[in-house]
Amino acid sequence: MTTPEVAVLVGLQASGKTTFYRRRLAATHAHVSKDNWPNARHRQRRQLRVIAEALGEGRNVAVDNTNPSPEEWGPLIVAAKEHGARVVAYWFPPDLTASLDRNTRRPGRARVPEIGIHATVKRLRRPRLSDGFDAVHTVTFDDQGGFTVRDQDTADNGCEQPPGFRGHPSGGRAGIVGEARRVRDRYNAAFNAHDIDALLGTVSPDGAFLAPEGMAEGREELRSYLEEFWAAFPDVHTVLLESFDVDDMTVDELVLIGTHKGRYRGPGGRVIPPTGRPLNLRCCYVCTVENGLIISLRLYFDQLELLSQLGVPLP
Repeated sequence: MTTPEVAVLVGLQASGKTTFYRRRLAATHAHVSKDNWPNARHRQRRQLRVIAEALGEGRNVAVDNTNPSPEEWGPLIVAAKEHGARVVAYWFPPDLTASLDRNTRRPGRARVPEIGIHATVKRLRRPRLSDGFDAVHTVTFDDQGGFTVRDQDTADNGCEQPPGFRGHPSGGRAGIVGEARRVRDRYNAAFNAHDIDALLGTVSPDGAFLAPEGMAEGREELRSYLEEFWAAFPDVHTVLLESFDVDDMTVDELVLIGTHKGRYRGPGGRVIPPTGRPLNLRCCYVCTVENGLIISLRLYFDQLELLSQLGVPLP
């Protein structure tokens, strides 16, 4: 007998989840979404009941909501396991600009208030095997208007791990999380909370921060840089896409998401007045930790992409 499957789609509104379901899963999975019962008083209960009924009949199920965090997908995993089903996450990496654009082209009631998309992106977290999923796949648009699906995490990806390795090359974390990762995660949580004191508490007094905008040496220079950056993008936060840890070093690929509402001193010292435009910028952080504190943090991003998103004429 074939083991039934629960596919959990994780991503922003207007990120392509429903289109992906229709093209890739409709022939094999029953469609379940809270949107099917807009007037129900207890949509979560109804959704879980429908999932249980489908699994009881031996059918596969695809749960097509935003499902941004463990708060949403946790009950789905429990329900699946209770019926002996596999649980597979389909992760749609956030592209806020594209989602907002697709949303504006939706007809009538299908259009979501923009504030709802911004609220979701603040809670969005990439699913992992450690959350209880049996598999995690990443879904992206290809150049032909279709989708590309790749394995994001596997229990054994066949890659030889170098000495000191503390993560999967694909981004999944190993069972042991090293000191560098714990420090880096505290830094990132403080950045997203705009808690400057907590953030500086993770940085060595003589730590160095290098970014395309310039270098900050020591805590006070970093304080000035971040407070100015947060003033320019008051809602800015990051979403982690990939992570790779080796000994005292962490490498993270993230999406930097926010709205340009204040004066921003960009790369090369160029001052950019507020444009009101959304920022959805992929970036990479390389962090080195020593004695429980960050001694070096290097930020990389595509400077032309940043200017383009802000609507600034390219040099």
